[in-house]
Amino acid sequence: MTTCEFAAIGWVIALTIALYANQQANRRETRKETRDQLNQLNITLGVLLDAANNYYLNSEALASQEIIKIHESLNICYRLIEYFAKIKAGIILHQKFYIIFELVTGGDFESDKHLAGEHYTKLCKEVATKKESLIIDSENWFKKNYQNN
Repeated sequence: MTTCEFAAIGWVIALTIALYANQQANRRETRKETRDQLNQLNITLGVLLDAANNYYLNSEALASQEIIKIHESLNICYRLIEYFAKIKAGIILHQKFYIIFELVTGGDFESDKHLAGEHYTKLCKEVATKKESLIIDSENWFKKNYQNN
């Protein structure tokens, strides 16, 4: 083999290593961004639950403020769930999110008939249960896709 052939082989090896390192760095960055978005979903679901609990259970709460928090939280959750669906196949959070959406915004939500009180305890417990179920599914999806690689 000539010096040129050794140099060519060296360049091919160096290029292969550089491409592999770049691919791994991109995967780490995607994992980090996804983890951040997943944490944001968890936080936003907590805000949604708090706002729903205040709206439905606390007669002292200002309903209009809680309604705004509920809508903001629902919009953020929807955006994040769409983000997850686009970056990686196999995550199905829409169905559980829509159940939470229907629970929180159903019935007399934003109606003149709404009177906060303990009669909404069952509804709030169900929202909390569905929230935890959605978080568990999202965490399991993350582990499956990013921690077993």
